[in-house]
Amino acid sequence: MFGFIYAQAEDNFWQVEDNYVQAVGRAAEVNGEGALEADLLNRTRRAWIVSLFAVHIGFGLAHAYQGLTGIIDEGLMGLLLGLIYLRTGRNLAVPIIAHGIGDSIDFVLIFFGKYPGM
Repeated sequence: MFGFIYAQAEDNFWQVEDNYVQAVGRAAEVNGEGALEADLLNRTRRAWIVSLFAVHIGFGLAHAYQGLTGIIDEGLMGLLLGLIYLRTGRNLAVPIIAHGIGDSIDFVLIFFGKYPGM
């Protein structure tokens, strides 16, 4: 299964790269002046906030197999980490460290049998 996924990602890497360039608002540098308007839109604060909510609603719904609690928990955690990312000037290290601390606390609570819902 891993080989299939790897091969698929390798074949479509150009799409991943293109989506990244567009998302960070740098498509005009690669594709020319025609992409300038989209770049300016992608760099606005409103665009970042709208995308933050849209992505994390989808992220929460992707955890529907965990039930309503999983949808709410993962959606809110993703939203919180996204807000931390934006608030720290798009510094990705801060939400990564916060995520690691949260996972570590969850692991300790599970180990001692004190995790909510267990």
